[in-house]
Amino acid sequence: MSVLQTLGNSKDTEIDTLRHKLLELGAKVGEFTLQWIPGHSNIERNKKADNFAKLSSEIEQEERTIVYQEAKTMVKMAAEERGKKNHEDFNKK
Repeated sequence: MSVLQTLGNSKDTEIDTLRHKLLELGAKVGEFTLQWIPGHSNIERNKKADNFAKLSSEIEQEERTIVYQEAKTMVKMAAEERGKKNHEDFNKK
């Protein structure tokens, strides 16, 4: 059974918690889509994502609590930096 099917049917408390978090996210950001990608489906980017996930699982993880606003600011700053690097006229008016 896929995670998406489980989200729709399960009485498990962890799944119920996830379902509520997804509803909260939807209330904040509006409509979004969860897409199921079958494992081992020979999708090149899926293979890369699997490899990155495997590599990252082997790295020691630092535990750090972060609030939503701080995470939002960090993502925005990273996106702006990426935009500056990828687009020469990013700051030109």
